[in-house]
Amino acid sequence: MESERSDFLAEVSTELLSAIGKAEELADRGDLGTEFRDLVQHAKSMHTVLLQELTALPDASDFKRGLARTYGAKLDALVKLVDDPTRP
Repeated sequence: MESERSDFLAEVSTELLSAIGKAEELADRGDLGTEFRDLVQHAKSMHTVLLQELTALPDASDFKRGLARTYGAKLDALVKLVDDPTRP
């Protein structure tokens, strides 16, 4: 059971990082269209799942929680671009 949860957290983290990375690449090119918005939405969904899973783990380490906060900060910057594409 613990191994399955760890595998799931790894998959969610991988999906989240991939979506953030691809969205950042598009943002760097100034491409804030549909693909960018879809990637940001997917990253938001994965971040929500990650936070829910970490909250359910009483033994989640500070490192894991810190990582989730770091992902969240990167995601917040991308969400701001979705909300207002004129912001740098």
